Amino acid sequence: MRQLAIAALSTLMACGTTTSGSSLSGGGEAGAAPEEIVCPEGHEVMVVPAVRESGGCVATNQQEDFSVCVDSTPEQFALACLEREADNARFWFSYPRLRVAPPVGYVDCNTIYPPPSCEFDACADSGGFLTEHPFSVCGKDKTVEGFDCGGPNSVYDASCCVRRFCDEAPCAAGFTCRSVPLLSKWAGPFTDGEETSDCLVYEDTEFGPTNVELCFPDKQGEWP
Repeated sequence: MRQLAIAALSTLMACGTTTSGSSLSGGGEAGAAPEEIVCPEGHEVMVVPAVRESGGCVATNQQEDFSVCVDSTPEQFALACLEREADNARFWFSYPRLRVAPPVGYVDCNTIYPPPSCEFDACADSGGFLTEHPFSVCGKDKTVEGFDCGGPNSVYDASCCVRRFCDEAPCAAGFTCRSVPLLSKWAGPFTDGEETSDCLVYEDTEFGPTNVELCFPDKQGEWP
């Protein structure tokens, strides 16, 4: 069951599926002016909100303006990452409803899975899940809200860590194994030139959820 859930989520995030967006407004303002860039022929510069990857996590509480190159080709909602070749700095942002090309001096990070936010503590091993944290480069409060961390039917506990799987191993004492829907969902700062949000949550609407079996506390309490 867990392998099927992982495969389904990977397929949904990698393919051009239909998505819907919900904006979680508020938060900090963009930082310093973006650097000047050179775009490939047929592209133009667009400034988007982004966050930096640093030390194996994403500084989600420090959004900044980031220049990217876009053409006129429509693109699905998704997270993107570009790496600056001069210093290997990585920047995470959302596609601005248009296809993005790396500016001169940048390369694609070749991953659609962001590392965890620097605002969260490290998660314990959930028992083999694809990642232990939400696919989010939003700030902590917006991630908790957007992914319902700690909710009674959420796959994430109050710390936004994936609850422990129980399809192959029993739950600890005080926890019960339940089947809940796993939605294809990810989130990040966004602009398309008209709409702007420090956290836009994307949820797949084409294939529907995949059920997974996870451990939930019998009573409200700390994650073991």
